Amino acid sequence: MAVLPPLLAVLVALALGLLQKQRRRQEKLKKQAEKRQGKLTVELEKLQTELDWRRAEGQAEWRAAQKYAVNVTLDPTSAHPSLEVSEDGKSVFSRGAPPSPAPSDPQGFSEQKCVLSLQRFSAGRHYWEVQVGCSSRWLLGACLAAVPRSRPMRLSPAAGYWVLGLWNGCEYFVLAPHRVALTVRVPPRRMGVFLDCQAGKLSFFNVSDGSHIFTFHDTFSGALCAYFRPRAHDGGEHPDPLTICPLPLKGTCVPEENDSDTWLQPYEPAHSALDQW
Repeated sequence: MAVLPPLLAVLVALALGLLQKQRRRQEKLKKQAEKRQGKLTVELEKLQTELDWRRAEGQAEWRAAQKYAVNVTLDPTSAHPSLEVSEDGKSVFSRGAPPSPAPSDPQGFSEQKCVLSLQRFSAGRHYWEVQVGCSSRWLLGACLAAVPRSRPMRLSPAAGYWVLGLWNGCEYFVLAPHRVALTVRVPPRRMGVFLDCQAGKLSFFNVSDGSHIFTFHDTFSGALCAYFRPRAHDGGEHPDPLTICPLPLKGTCVPEENDSDTWLQPYEPAHSALDQW
């Protein structure tokens, strides 16, 4: 009995020591977590600043491109038989029946079901906008006027095509020359295309938020046409066409827009993945 109180005192002292050690460890871990959180916050702030800067740069580039707006019209004689061009030459949609299931690789197109512009661009700067709406598949850009379109081919710069596309409503991509997936913050309902022949640049802009998406840098070996390829008709009553938008032309004033509202459009769910080209 005489040794019991000292033993209890030792046990209590050990327990208190363990509690203090655990408390110090928790405080140390808390300080480390706060330090990591602080570093993460700083990195996120830097990233946000970089994103804001890039967006501002992209919007400035887009505003500058708008000053070179041209009147683009579709050439019905260049349209694939499955495509229908409006009388005013401003819209195109697929009127054919849905094809067999699409290939797993959207780079391999069985036919060039496209339409080109009447205009040929071999010099200067040119900008146009296209309403893509809620279409789940489309391709836009430019191609060499002399490039053959009657046989299957890879839509790459090496073949004379500089295009950006949407696949199954969820993946934006280019072939430059290999497939490159693109990150788009706001799904575009309207696309801007800017061609600078002398600089060898073809740029794509998301008019829905004024952001820059992608730019091809190349040497164009001949005159180019604007390129349009809508998705295949899915059997719906009102298939979404690709429509060239009216713009103030070169030499006229391009009105400034309120960045907070008019270009932003609500996102709607993409069409089913069963939609075919």
